[in-house]
Amino acid sequence: MLDSLPSNVKQLRELYRERDSRINWGKKKLVNYLRSAGVKIPPLMSFTRAVEMVIELPIHP
Repeated sequence: MLDSLPSNVKQLRELYRERDSRINWGKKKLVNYLRSAGVKIPPLMSFTRAVEMVIELPIHP
């Protein structure tokens, strides 16, 4: 079934997969950073929420 798709649709599917993997990579890095800072992580969290939580962290010199 997927072999019969037009090439532009296949390209869009591949772009989405790449985007998704990059977002997941970034989210994992942010979650690791938050955990190392002692922040409690909610069970379900989006990439945007992870970024917001990092921004909200107090800065210690």
